[in-house]
Amino acid sequence: QIRLASQKLGQVQAKNDSQANITRTDIATLVQRGNVPLARDKAEKLIQDEAFGDLLEELEMQIGVLLEHFQELEHGVIPSPIMVEAVSSVIHAAPFVNSKDLDAVRDYLVYRLGRDFARSAVANRDHHVSPRILKALYFPVPSAYQLDSYLQTVVESYGVKWLPEPQRYEMYAPHSIRR
Repeated sequence: QIRLASQKLGQVQAKNDSQANITRTDIATLVQRGNVPLARDKAEKLIQDEAFGDLLEELEMQIGVLLEHFQELEHGVIPSPIMVEAVSSVIHAAPFVNSKDLDAVRDYLVYRLGRDFARSAVANRDHHVSPRILKALYFPVPSAYQLDSYLQTVVESYGVKWLPEPQRYEMYAPHSIRR
């Protein structure tokens, strides 16, 4: 079941990557046609999708650790620190990914390590969840500046010339006021 979950995560990630390439092309076309607001919306969604892709990639790596150290679970020995991080990360992140296979792995881990361990992992009470998992899960909404920078990078990669309009904070910046 663990191997199957890893394979499914890889498939979802490949599908996400493929969709991201299509979305980047759409963004460049929209900006070229002057529909920047819709391009900005698509870019914001794409940034979130990329964070989700990072989550899938990290989960796939954590599942690899589970596979390598599976005997620790089977023999009931105290899990190594790397195993504790992997198990905590999977238990914490699985509810955010729509995957029956990953849910089955999570259920197995909860069964093997107990409800107290699972509660700690869900709340990240002992700080064992991978920082990369946390970063991907709780990715902040990009600022207008970050969004414009991202848009500019995407459209430039497609040969579209575009500069974002100055934001309010740029028009009234302190350096433009003389004393």
